[in-house]
Amino acid sequence: MLHLVKKEVMAPRSERLDLAAAYQMLALLGFDDMVATHLSTRANNNKGFWLPPFGYLFEEITQSYLKHVSFDNPDDPAINPTAAVLHTAIYKARPDIKAVFHVHTEATIAVSSIKGGLKPLSQWSLYFHNQMATYPYDGLALDHKDQAARVVSALGDKKILLLENHGVIVCGDSAAEAFHYLYNFERACRAQCLLSHVPEDQLIFIPEEMRQETYDALMAIEAPVGEKPFQAMLRKLERKGVIYAD
Repeated sequence: MLHLVKKEVMAPRSERLDLAAAYQMLALLGFDDMVATHLSTRANNNKGFWLPPFGYLFEEITQSYLKHVSFDNPDDPAINPTAAVLHTAIYKARPDIKAVFHVHTEATIAVSSIKGGLKPLSQWSLYFHNQMATYPYDGLALDHKDQAARVVSALGDKKILLLENHGVIVCGDSAAEAFHYLYNFERACRAQCLLSHVPEDQLIFIPEEMRQETYDALMAIEAPVGEKPFQAMLRKLERKGVIYAD
């Protein structure tokens, strides 16, 4: 019989440690894509952010793998250059953002390839009511700085950017919040994909008058957003013996 650990994960926690844990959580959930996607957190010195070297699986990332990337000099041969420039641009434009997660899963790519994107078909989808921007597909991002500027412009004041035909960028006030939004976004996308064979006139869309009310309620009951689910996932990592703090 499994006995749940009821205590909170012991301090101290840091933005770097939480990021390492987030990599392991997403690997456990199957939200990774070999070495093609990337997560970061703003460093507490506010002069850069944490990002692992390019070429590692999410399940390989521990705290010691995470490198400090400076806002003033993001060029590091060990770091994915597209990731470095993109994360730098978002953090510099949005001082409120403390974490940036970019993933592409089957479900997020499927929904990003549908006109209208994510639809109000599940309670999961209501976390993103009026909270999401979109960005058109523009290739392999070989022109890093110009693309990063366009991404930042498209993101605006939102925390979720649906990348058409590509996936999603999720931002948060913490790694916990970004993880929480990403988890719920993935679930909403999967639910929508399961309904892809149903004619639109047979779908039950959540009524407009309920969407904002539910969003407000979700934000109120879960403040600080994502912290309790993140703590729960930290305990799961511990029970499974997953190493992320080294």
